[in-house]
Formats: sequence, C-alpha cells, structure tokens
Amino acid sequence: MHFRSFLSCALLRLALVCSALIAVLIGPAFAGALTISSPAPSSNSVNAVRIAASASEQGPFHLEVWDNGNKLGNVFSNAVNAIYNLPNGPHTTTVLAVSNNGIVLDSNFVNYQVSANASSANGISIGSPAGASTSINAVRITASADENVPFHLEVWDNGFKLGNILSNSVDGVYVLPNGPHTTTIVAVGNDGSFLGQNSVNYTVAQNCANSPSVVCNLDQQEVDNTQGYCDPPPASAWIANPCGPGIQGPGGADPQHTDIQPVAQGGTLPDQGNLTLNGGSVHLIEAQGSAPSNVLFRAQSPLPASTSSVDSHWILDGYVYLPNPTAHQAFEMDAQYSIAGIWTKFYTECAFNMQNGSGYWAVFDTQTGGWIFLNGQPQGGQTPPVVPCNRSQFSQPWPGSSNPSFTGWHHIAWSFVRDGDGTVTYQSLTFDGNTTQINFHPASQSGGSVSDNGDFGALVQLDGTLNTNGQTSTVDAYISELTLTHTP
Repeated sequence: MHFRSFLSCALLRLALVCSALIAVLIGPAFAGALTISSPAPSSNSVNAVRIAASASEQGPFHLEVWDNGNKLGNVFSNAVNAIYNLPNGPHTTTVLAVSNNGIVLDSNFVNYQVSANASSANGISIGSPAGASTSINAVRITASADENVPFHLEVWDNGFKLGNILSNSVDGVYVLPNGPHTTTIVAVGNDGSFLGQNSVNYTVAQNCANSPSVVCNLDQQEVDNTQGYCDPPPASAWIANPCGPGIQGPGGADPQHTDIQPVAQGGTLPDQGNLTLNGGSVHLIEAQGSAPSNVLFRAQSPLPASTSSVDSHWILDGYVYLPNPTAHQAFEMDAQYSIAGIWTKFYTECAFNMQNGSGYWAVFDTQTGGWIFLNGQPQGGQTPPVVPCNRSQFSQPWPGSSNPSFTGWHHIAWSFVRDGDGTVTYQSLTFDGNTTQINFHPASQSGGSVSDNGDFGALVQLDGTLNTNGQTSTVDAYISELTLTHTP
C-alpha cells in the first residue's frame, strides 16, 4: 500500500493532484531540512500571500511552489521569498525540494485561509494610498511598523518587489501603471525572518479628460518621421528637428538619424518593464554621429487656444523614462504658446553635466538665447534659486527591486505663468511627488513675434554626450501621459 501510494504521487507530482497525500506521506518524514516561515499555519491572509521557505539538501536542487494542486512556479535557489496573489478560501501550500534529475528530496506544507478582508497588520499600518481609492500613476506609499526586534521593510506591488526600505517607515513615490493594484508592506527581521505584513487594494488611473483648457496624451499624437526638417511646419504630430545651431558644443555634429516610435501595450500592464503607463507612449530616438548632437522633438496641440483672450496659467505634466541616463548631457522638456503676436517659450532642462555632473535644472532666457541655471549663483544680474537635478534622479529608483535592470518612470510637472508682456515666471516644479516652489522670473524679453495666434504645444529635446570610452551613444526617451493645461 505504501509502495503504491508513493508511486502514484511520483507519477502525478507534476500536477500535484495528490498534494494532500504528499503532505501526509512525505512532509512529516522529511520536513526537517525544509522550513516554511510564511504564511503561518492556520493563519488568515489577504490575497497577496507572502510565501517564504528555505531548504538544505545534499547535491544540486531547486524548489517548486504548489498551492491547492496548482504549480505556482519553480525557484532555482535554496530559498523562496515572494508574494503570490491567491483567491479567497482554504489553502494548502506545499514547497518541494527537487533534484536536478526530478527526484523529490524533501517537502513541507502549510494550511491557512485567504480572505480579501483579512487583517494582517501585525503592527504595520499603511497611511496611503487609502483602500478602494484611485491614485494617479505617481503613487505615494506611506507606511510604518513597530516590531520588537531589529527589522526593515519591503514594498511589494502586484507580486513585484518594488524595493527595500532600511527603516521602520516608508514615505515614497512609486510610478505604477494603470489598473488594479495590491500593495503589500512586509516587515522583515534583520536575520531574514518574516515578522508580518499588511496590504491595501486600490486603482491607478490617469486623472485627465480633454476639454477646452486641457489637452491629454500629447504623447499619442500622430508621428511624422520625415528626416532633415530644419524648420518643421506646425502640425498636430510629433516632428523632429535635428539641425544646428543647437549642436552640442564645439566639435558637435548632426545626428545620423532620428526616429519617433509610437508604443502601444494592451491588457493589464506589468509593474516592471512596462513601456507605457496607460497603454500608450512615444519613444523618441536620436542616433548620434561622430560627435555629440541634439534633436528637438515637437508635438503641436490639435486644437489651438482661444484667440479672444490670453491664457496666463500653464501646467506641463508628463512621465519620462530614460533607458540610459548616462547617454544624456541634458534632458529638455518644454512648452510654447503664441498669442497677440508674441511667442512665449516655457523652456526647461535638467542639465546633468553642470559642475562636474552634480547637475541643476535650468530655465531658458529668451533675451540671450541661453540658459539660467538654478544653482543659486548670480547670472546676468539676478540670482536664481537652487533646484538640483542629476542622472541619479532618473536612474533606478527602487533599490532592491525584483527587476533592477528597469530604470523606471518619473513624474515631472512644471507650472508657469505667461506675464502680460509675454515673458515667463517659472512657478513650481514637481518631481516624483516632491514640489519645489521656484517663483523665478528671468529678466528677459518675450520669445519674439509670430502670427500663429493661439497655437501651442509640447517639446522634448535630447542632448547627447560621449560615453566613458569616448564614443557617442544612442540617446532616447519614452514619454507617457503628456498633458498641457492652460487657463486665463
């Protein structure tokens, strides 16, 4: 009887139909070398279940995680520490240690309940986002924990580890794609032991609707990839201007070519590696030549503003992903507007290479055609505020994430005022949820005379640099949910 039972389980292990029999016949006999630390036996968990186990066996092996007869996955390590979204109801989770030739070396199991309304705070409180709420893509996550032993926190979302927080609290902004989300905060002892977790369910959605004063998703405009436009005509499409004199300094060169690629993703977007936030984005590409170059990409609004009045208050809001920040000498994000025969330029850039790479934001001075760097130093008879900006702000934002190769999206929102004479006051900058009040008005003139009254649009300029080997690099950026708001 025992022989037939073991044989039956061996034949059906790949489907784990006999998971209960494995638990009875294998688990108690061999569980000493395979331990499951989470979830606890007879506990009640939310749907985002943290499964933590480790094994110590002779010879090469890996782990298999099964639940209620379904294989959740292979873990090619001696330990598993992951969050799985499981349905409500009773659960038997089994972890197997399997040799490389498919022999079950060891197993252990745990019985528990899953309920969407379970309370698993264990001393962990989540302040935001609120349960059942709706957040913009830049989600502020705040939580704190109180444990009796030294510990740190882990932040998980939809089964992906966003990062480690080496503190008893978290207060950060994580840019997540549209859709339903379950964010879990886990308290972990400094010895790696599981101490507790708490979860919150909510929705991420773009907070934008087109209206006479709001143009949403400029990134999803049509694309015109005609090469060599030095003075591209106004059009409600993305157009590249690769021509000088904006070449990057002495010895600069025109780029080899430019490319504008619309990106579309359907279905539920993953939290890591996603190239859009709401299903669409635009990928701007500059292939440099023999020396650093820059390219100005422009998208005109399909509907002009009213010509019967002046819109004085402007907000440029968007999400940016730079796959390789080191390829950028600077990243420029702009808006422009013409009314009453005056061209107003709301131009800003993150100047990475200022002061040996420490970097600052800069605003455009239309009188000199140059930049005023927000570094607190006198320039042209005026002293601007200090607003740092460097490559690290665009690099991996979540140390300890489950996909460290992904740079990640960043939220940028500039607020401007068009003054009565057509000049600009730069009011504020929000970067990943942190707002800096700037209120700086360059002592300059308007951007010049134009006749295309009411036209406005957004611009992105890519400024290339040399890499550490003295070679030029491809410079690119993804832009999603690019919005312009304009009111009197």
